[in-house]
Amino acid sequence: MASTLTVDNIVGATTAANVKFPEGTPVGWKTAAAVTSTQFNTNSYVTASGITLSYAAKYSTSTLYFNIHLHAFFGQYQNAWATIGVKLINATDSATVFTDAGYGTGKYSTDANDREMSYIGWNAAYSPNSTSSKTYTVQVAKLAGSGSGSGMDVNNPGYGGGGRITVMEIAQ
Repeated sequence: MASTLTVDNIVGATTAANVKFPEGTPVGWKTAAAVTSTQFNTNSYVTASGITLSYAAKYSTSTLYFNIHLHAFFGQYQNAWATIGVKLINATDSATVFTDAGYGTGKYSTDANDREMSYIGWNAAYSPNSTSSKTYTVQVAKLAGSGSGSGMDVNNPGYGGGGRITVMEIAQ
């Protein structure tokens, strides 16, 4: 015997927080795309244009799962490494969610005319312990690269498909 349950709205007895979902259930998501170039030539992290979103978790016990995708142009550095590091921050609370360790993503160049473009993708999990809206921002830095080469560039619409930040809230 088959049954069908159709619901237009689920409301908790006194607040929405009283509605409980099994652990691991996706309960929300949001995404933002970036096709604005961010050029940089510094080892200090700078905010990548357009790779920012604000999200308010439905439950303070949830885990937020981030999927980050950037298109990167690596500057030309003769006989040297050129690498890009990425960082995800909770800008509202000045908290680092994820940061590259070591060299990040890069290439080694043997000629001053060498160039490379690539996609950088990574994931991070974070528990905000709050239902207040938080702003999450992706930052980038040149972790390696020396000499007279050109700088780095992420999400340039003339070079590739841009970038994206996506957050999925998972009930715990």
